[in-house]
Amino acid sequence: MSKMAVGRVSLVAQACYIEVMTTTTLRTEMVRARIEPRRKLRAEAVLKKLGIAPSQAINMLYAQIELLKAMPFDLRIPTKKTAAAMNDARKRRVHKAKNAADLFADLDR
Repeated sequence: MSKMAVGRVSLVAQACYIEVMTTTTLRTEMVRARIEPRRKLRAEAVLKKLGIAPSQAINMLYAQIELLKAMPFDLRIPTKKTAAAMNDARKRRVHKAKNAADLFADLDR
């Protein structure tokens, strides 16, 4: 993502957060969650690039849940075929081709 795109995302995220904070009372509640340490570090590194504090991200998530009355993204259990492909990818058992033509030739076999 370009620096300009990151900057725009950051401004939009901050505007959403400010909107949420100004339309609600200033009282706050604590939310506690256990998160795998490496996931937390990776996610917070992305948030930092976007200029969003973790508490802002959580507020934005909760605001979207409140507005949509649902999670703001699809939650699905993968099919057996999809789960197997995801497992293969994690174990680096993936098909490699030199280019698109070779890939399609291999798929036709």
